[in-house]
Amino acid sequence: MDTRVFLDFKSSFLTNLSKGSQDSLNSLLIGSASRSAFSYKHQMELEKQNPNLEFFELIDLTAESLKNINKPEYLKLKGSLDLKPHDGEFFEALDESHENSYDVVFNSGFRIILKEPVVDPKSSLPSPYYHRGYKNETIELDGVDYLIHERTLSLLTWANLLNEKGYLVLAGSQHYAGRMPDNYIDPISEKILNSRGFYINAILQEVPNYEMRGDRKFETILVISRNEMNGSIFVADLSTEVDHASNFFEDINSNDQEQNLTYGYFINREDFYTLEQLRNTDRAEKTIFFNYAGYKEVLFKDLVGINEKDDSETFDAVTMFMDDITDDSEHDDMRLLAFLSEPHKTHKLDTKQLVICIDHNDDMMKVKRRYDYIFFIVDKPNHARYLEIFFESELGRQIYQSNLKIRDRSARLSTEEIYNLRILMPEKEELLENTVKAYEKLNELNRSIGKLKENFFQNPKKSISKDINLLDDMLLAAGELNEEDEILALIRREEGPDIEFKQTYRLPVIPEGKTLEDSEFTNKSNLISAGVIKVINSFINTDGGTLLIGVQDSNHSITGLEGELQHFFGEEYPEMPKQRDVFKEFFKARLENAFEKNFVDNNINSKFVNIEDKWIFKVDCKASEEPCFLKESMKLKSYIKGLFFCRTGSESRPIKDQEMAKYLAEHFYSKDMENKT
Repeated sequence: MDTRVFLDFKSSFLTNLSKGSQDSLNSLLIGSASRSAFSYKHQMELEKQNPNLEFFELIDLTAESLKNINKPEYLKLKGSLDLKPHDGEFFEALDESHENSYDVVFNSGFRIILKEPVVDPKSSLPSPYYHRGYKNETIELDGVDYLIHERTLSLLTWANLLNEKGYLVLAGSQHYAGRMPDNYIDPISEKILNSRGFYINAILQEVPNYEMRGDRKFETILVISRNEMNGSIFVADLSTEVDHASNFFEDINSNDQEQNLTYGYFINREDFYTLEQLRNTDRAEKTIFFNYAGYKEVLFKDLVGINEKDDSETFDAVTMFMDDITDDSEHDDMRLLAFLSEPHKTHKLDTKQLVICIDHNDDMMKVKRRYDYIFFIVDKPNHARYLEIFFESELGRQIYQSNLKIRDRSARLSTEEIYNLRILMPEKEELLENTVKAYEKLNELNRSIGKLKENFFQNPKKSISKDINLLDDMLLAAGELNEEDEILALIRREEGPDIEFKQTYRLPVIPEGKTLEDSEFTNKSNLISAGVIKVINSFINTDGGTLLIGVQDSNHSITGLEGELQHFFGEEYPEMPKQRDVFKEFFKARLENAFEKNFVDNNINSKFVNIEDKWIFKVDCKASEEPCFLKESMKLKSYIKGLFFCRTGSESRPIKDQEMAKYLAEHFYSKDMENKT
């Protein structure tokens, strides 16, 4: 079944394709999905014209209207409609007469990650790959014979259906499991496609749910045609809020200098590896902006010396002296540094240790797969340890992943690319030393906690009486240290399924030099606070999330709520602490006016937090096990179009009638039945 994001994309793709075509489109192959896409678009138009119709009345009106409408020629299918095809079956019914015929081919069941072709072993034995979906027939590429998987063969079959100006649009879902998202079509299969005159024109992908909460599926769409597009490709973060198909067709001959993944842009194909690489490039710039004032930028090569691959003889000679137990002042301070140059595709890069400073023999035990790492010599111990710390940090991982290239069948960094990695270092040596000391203390703390846990499992009774107060003190200190960092990490993220930013709760943001009449001010104020209620309701009804009020949603700058507190409460309560208390009481009263009490008590937790000397209001929403409806009697009801909202991407969307019934059945009642069984 097509997802909403793919339905929207298909509808827009067809509309824009027909606009830009001088000749009428006459062959569209998507089986029943063709009629669904057209009907869906027509239904949306009728809903705009008849906003007061109930859902089933709208369905009846759509069905009657479609009987009398002239369907565009491009919706006619070549093939028997009696087949009632779904993706796959219809393609099997094709023969060679269908090749080079179609304007558009859609397939929503595409399995994005193709099995890589393998070199034909040319042995007399049966292919060891055949039973795993590989075909006996080989395909020659650059003088090498490859056995290809049936998925690659299907891709070639679909592409051959396209006419000279046709498009193949593929969509498929993946589950995010903490590993780096793979490439979409492996490089060898893409080369085979290219050799037959087909090219990837666009890759669009939903941003995975990195927090590992709720639904971890994310959709990827690929567009393939016979147009090489001057070696460029359109890339975008897929969402329902942006018309990416329009952006693809409007900018098809341009290269976007802004490079904003939210709206999509064109880049050279040879410069593109994965969307995750581009995302990490953007994230790294934001992290530097927010967290690294007062740091200088150097390159990895400025801090390290030779490596084992480029100069093995010298490397071996130096490490021999380093291993010598005799006093050797020239090499006393040198350290070996292991750098993960070729991560396995199953590695979870958010937890994998990327750089290891070798101080002791025990450190070598951390380098479990020796051939994944490259060893460097570092002259200064502090530099070696700082590099380990830096690549453990959020920024270090972002820079690492933004430079990680998919080549052939693996992702890896060459020694030259490693040497040119950007490193942010403290300007002052004292701060560098303190950073290293703090890291070592944290490691010592981890070891102490491990010892406490070991004691607990050996003798729980004695451990509880002896260590409980110590644990309380440690938790309190850790909580105070971590909260600001956690919120800053949220602010650096884009709005998504579980995070949203609002600059104010109910104070309109008025451009300088402009004033509002009292009625206009009140109207805008109610609209803003109603938006907050919608977001909270959507979080509760989906997978939970966090709303930060006092953060600008456009650029994530921390504006704080001081101005709003002063405006509404400052005259009566001059002191800021009292203003915050009154705000919290007012906010809770609004919640109780909008939600049943059990949701306010059990699913919503809010508090003020001071970040960078500004007060923001943090609202944590826990997903509910039962549907949460807004009250009919709610004061702001006229500002909210609906009583039940769900979260789709970064949008809080109202749903009703049949769509609501389906959502309730899938999201709540099916889970309830599973729990009972």
